[in-house]
Amino acid sequence: MRARVHGLANVVRISVLVVAAIGCGGDDGGEPACGPANCPGCCADGYCWAGTEAELCGTGGMSCGACAPGQSCPAGACTGATTCGDGLLDAGESCDDGNRASGDGCDSLCQTESSPDADADADADADADADADADVSRRCTGTATPCSTISSPTACAAQLGCDAGRGTCAGVASSCYGYYDLSSCIGHYGCDWDGQCDGFATSCYTYRSSYSCTSQDGCYWSSYSDDCSGSARSCSSMSSSYSCDTQDGCSWSDECTGVATSCSGIYSDFMCEDQDGCRWEAGGDCSGTAEPCESLTLDECALQAGCRIS
Repeated sequence: MRARVHGLANVVRISVLVVAAIGCGGDDGGEPACGPANCPGCCADGYCWAGTEAELCGTGGMSCGACAPGQSCPAGACTGATTCGDGLLDAGESCDDGNRASGDGCDSLCQTESSPDADADADADADADADADADVSRRCTGTATPCSTISSPTACAAQLGCDAGRGTCAGVASSCYGYYDLSSCIGHYGCDWDGQCDGFATSCYTYRSSYSCTSQDGCYWSSYSDDCSGSARSCSSMSSSYSCDTQDGCSWSDECTGVATSCSGIYSDFMCEDQDGCRWEAGGDCSGTAEPCESLTLDECALQAGCRIS
């Protein structure tokens, strides 16, 4: 009886060992609690895995996937040798793009490479810094040419601190009556395109009928004396083409009238050049005090007579 009990205990012990072995083998139904006490490693779903087939370990646990070649995950962390080019970011690596080729942003030692554009930008920044340093060391020197020694109005105006004067409009403006078309007339300051009634009105005493007499402005017919009397209105007093053309002896003509603006009365170089007979003359002596070289920027220095960049 004692022997039979001892044998039964051995059978139970063997069965338990078999179940435990099956449970640590994978997804065959055995799902013991995760941890090194039960099996080398386990996935988040609770299945046990062999050491080198264990999952990669994440923060606070494991995520499914294989450790790098030569590594194992016996207790929730990949341990052992690391390999550059395996696509896994290991200690000492700043990148790992899954290959050992350089020139793609991650070099053969799994260190981050700078891009060509970044290198070009860095070179450009370096050049800009060098130029800035060069500009700091350069300055405007020399003695600015005094305003009083500059004879050219253009050069005077270009010299900082100098005044070339206002200038004047000289000459004699053409008369308005010298223009015979609308555009020329109205383009001359002080002139207007208008018309006037020219000629000599026919005398009232030349008319022998009441109709022709009364048609002449200023004349009237006398039934008593049976003649035309009065004083015909002069052509020059007619202010419209209609009244002028109906007055015998008169005719209307368009013309340019007015008084042209004198050259001396024009204060703009633009208007002066537009007025026939006028011309613009630059101002008098160049006056003022030229800006000293040391107070100028490099750009201003290049334009200031007597100054130089050194």
